[in-house]
Amino acid sequence: TCKGKITIPKNVHTIRQFAFSGNKKITSVTIPKNVKSIDGFAFNNCTKLKEVKLPSDLVTIDYCAFGNCIGLTEITIPKTLQPLLRKASTTFKQLVPILT
Repeated sequence: TCKGKITIPKNVHTIRQFAFSGNKKITSVTIPKNVKSIDGFAFNNCTKLKEVKLPSDLVTIDYCAFGNCIGLTEITIPKTLQPLLRKASTTFKQLVPILT
């Protein structure tokens, strides 16, 4: 089980559906530029997740990728990805985006 601050390995190109779903120990995730896609529900119900750093090369964020991440308060969103996040989750009420 992953916990605390995690960085997705550089050999990963897609974060698969439900990969981290329900993990209550992850607090921060850094996604490197080699990741092109985040599948649906990948981080769903990661309620302790507070910070996400997305790469500018990201192409797809599927539905509810960060659904019910109620602790999420900071996400680094390259300007080119902002439209993708509208589809990724409806649970960004407390989100404070930082544009890169």
